[in-house]
Amino acid sequence: MTKTPLTTAALTLAAVLCAPQVHAEQKGEVALFLTIETQPGQRAALVDLWDAHLKTRAAEDKVPIDYIFALDMNDPNAVHIREV
Repeated sequence: MTKTPLTTAALTLAAVLCAPQVHAEQKGEVALFLTIETQPGQRAALVDLWDAHLKTRAAEDKVPIDYIFALDMNDPNAVHIREV
């Protein structure tokens, strides 16, 4: 099966969100900044994947984590994710 760039981006995002968590009270706070550049016109599809599969998982995380999922106002193909 050939993976499209959108599938690869979604799998990368899932891997980041599923990675072992560092507990802030044990190690100090850690911030992760991720920018995903989709193929032209495919950003909405990535947002749909986030909403359908990862948004709920992020909200249910047992460790209080601050997620910001933001659309780039200057680049119609970019998404920025911040996790603290």
